[in-house]
Amino acid sequence: PVRAIGTCQDITERKNAEEKIKISSDALLNTLNDLNKIMDSSLDVICVVDANGYFKKVSAACEAVFGYKAEELVGKLIFDFVYPEDREKTVQSAERVMIGNASPNFTNRYVRKDGSLVDIEWSASWHAGDRVRYGIARDVTEKKRMEHAFEIERKRFYDLFLQAPSS
Repeated sequence: PVRAIGTCQDITERKNAEEKIKISSDALLNTLNDLNKIMDSSLDVICVVDANGYFKKVSAACEAVFGYKAEELVGKLIFDFVYPEDREKTVQSAERVMIGNASPNFTNRYVRKDGSLVDIEWSASWHAGDRVRYGIARDVTEKKRMEHAFEIERKRFYDLFLQAPSS
């Protein structure tokens, strides 16, 4: 006589759980891809900077704004790219952000890879749990140039007004 011993186990729950994990993983990957597309489609630089001031993540716009590719900036100290005359005020602004004071319109200058200066307007906030600053940097060089030209024209008009004979 041949005898056989076997066991039978219902694995339906395990298979259902595996399917749910696969669906969740696919959804997370799609969400991550969407976020990366949004970041890299922005004309403004979107970045993550750690508590010590090092770039952790930088969007693709950094190449147009700063002249550096994202991989050239990640791991580098953000203050090394700030125009020397603006470093102290930039450090102070970062400190204010890190104690919970969001900075919606901080302006400073950066030295581009080619050595030229770019005027940047920052919007930044601190995430205490992750110990990072999130920032959005916009190139406002043209805006600054126009403001300066407007100021010159305003002064010229004012000088003409002062020299005009009164009626």
